[in-house]
Amino acid sequence: MNLRSLTALFLFLTMYLSEASAACTYYRGPCYYQNKFYSSGERWETDKCEVCRCKSRGRGFKCCTNYWTPWDVPEDCTAVWNQKQCEYKIVQIKDETKECKFEPLSGVLKRGAV
Repeated sequence: MNLRSLTALFLFLTMYLSEASAACTYYRGPCYYQNKFYSSGERWETDKCEVCRCKSRGRGFKCCTNYWTPWDVPEDCTAVWNQKQCEYKIVQIKDETKECKFEPLSGVLKRGAV
């Protein structure tokens, strides 16, 4: 495989993985969140670890999760959610103060894109 093909494959997988992990919700109506109106194309973050984006011409908005989604975690490890940081930490089951050695590309999908 030549460099151009590898680059194209990498870009495709990056886009696919970032969309695959994002759970998105679409809303109709004005772009309004926590007593504030947003303009077309404007983005904001919610307290539910989502990133939202106002669609063009006031046609509503979409919000997508903004955190890594772990999968295929090693058997002796577990994923622990941290709401303040909007992320999972992969830690040992026997001692949650110790992080697991975990290859991100093998078991963690990329952050969601809006």
